[in-house]
Amino acid sequence: MRPFLLLRARPAGPIAADEFAAIHRYGRLGAGELVDRDLAEPGADDVDLDEYAGVIITGSPYSLLAAKEAKTADQIRVETHVMALAERILEQDKPTLGICFGLQVLAVACGATLTRDLWERISAPDITLTAEGRADPLLGTLPARFKNYVGHSDAIDRQPEQMTVLGYSDLVPVQLARFTPNVYGTQYHPEIGHVGIAMRIANYDGVYFQADERDAVLRECLAAYTEHRIVSAFTAAHRES
Repeated sequence: MRPFLLLRARPAGPIAADEFAAIHRYGRLGAGELVDRDLAEPGADDVDLDEYAGVIITGSPYSLLAAKEAKTADQIRVETHVMALAERILEQDKPTLGICFGLQVLAVACGATLTRDLWERISAPDITLTAEGRADPLLGTLPARFKNYVGHSDAIDRQPEQMTVLGYSDLVPVQLARFTPNVYGTQYHPEIGHVGIAMRIANYDGVYFQADERDAVLRECLAAYTEHRIVSAFTAAHRES
């Protein structure tokens, strides 16, 4: 049985560890069914996608819109490797779920542009499925409207022709999208639970919200019931017996 490949676009640490554990848990995966690959490592794009049942591209603290001179060597390696893999994923229609940064990478690989005009503070907005989203076979278990955690500086601006919008929020027109029959992405974070969001709020104090908003942001997020089923639906659809 082939495992799933986690393309990790963030440095190792508590958030990365929580991310891996949450995807493993919500994906209902067993021991050895999720393989972590650090995209900052040299040669990280030298991978045989056929060895994996599917791919998950993680979120990241990196911004594709950052000035070149502001990017670290690790960020440049991450971007180079993930963009090369995204092009192969799209060409092969390799089953993939891109989360936040992962969605943005897939969109840019299709010709999209990004903007900082659609940023969202850490919060739990309502996500509404489009008619295409309600009809999509992978999303059949999702309600037409649900809450999920967000927190990002970049978002999709010009949409590529091959992308189908499956979900949106009041502030962001692309929260959930399909690029090819088996390649999906979410701007929101279906992998984050209450423990994970509290960890991120503590870590990103003053980044995705003002420092004096911390307590209010935490209360809002911990009061929200968020939706994780796209992760289990994705792994169930492509898991091998």
